[in-house]
This record gives sequence, structure tokens and C-alpha cells, in this order.
Amino acid sequence: IDEHRDKKWTQLRINREGWIATANSEHTTNAGNEGPISNILDGNKNTMWHSKYEKGGNNWHDERPNPSDPFQFTINLGKVTTFRAFSIMPRTTGQPNGRFRHFEFYAAVTEEELNSKIQNKRI
Repeated sequence: IDEHRDKKWTQLRINREGWIATANSEHTTNAGNEGPISNILDGNKNTMWHSKYEKGGNNWHDERPNPSDPFQFTINLGKVTTFRAFSIMPRTTGQPNGRFRHFEFYAAVTEEELNSKIQNKRI
């Protein structure tokens, strides 16, 4: 959903203030259009998170044990929050690569609970 043009869901949007996003792979952690996981929270359709590819940019990281392991990102909302749906805005610039084709959504109150759900595939 392009939240700048959306009229239907605006009143239901959760305030992102205080949210913290982390990822197991980033092309760069430096601010900019392509790379840091923080871009998924900025509301800017022209910025995006990008996993590490090729040699990586400045301050890149890839913590996956194997290159074929899935990419994972976590959003800590900072407090218990009730919601009924979520939306994502796919990459809107450049090549069609970098769009999610398959994803799993997990919700938990603690990091330990989240890791257990992921490990046991309890969505």
C-alpha cells in the first residue's frame, strides 16, 4: 500500500514512533535509498531495505550461516500492540528483483518466544 496515496486505511495506521527494525542481512547500514533495514519504517516509497548482494556496500553484513538460508527481519514495536492486518509496499523502483515471493509472519511478546515460533514454524 502506498500510504501517501491511500485513503481507505489511513485512520487505522499504527504510529511507528519507537519501532526498531533489525535484519540478518543488509547491503549497507548507511543511510540512503538502498540498504539499511531502517528504510522499511520510514514511509518513503523511494527507499528500501536490501539484503547483502555481490560484495556489499559500506558496513554490510550477512549473518545467515548459508547463502541459501532465508532472509529475516524483525520489527520490535516496543509495546504490546493489537492489529488485525498488515501491509507492505513492494519495491517500486528499478528491477523487479528484491520483491518478496514468499514470507512468513510471526508475532510474539518476547524475543525468546519469537525465536521459538520461527524455529518450530508456529505462525
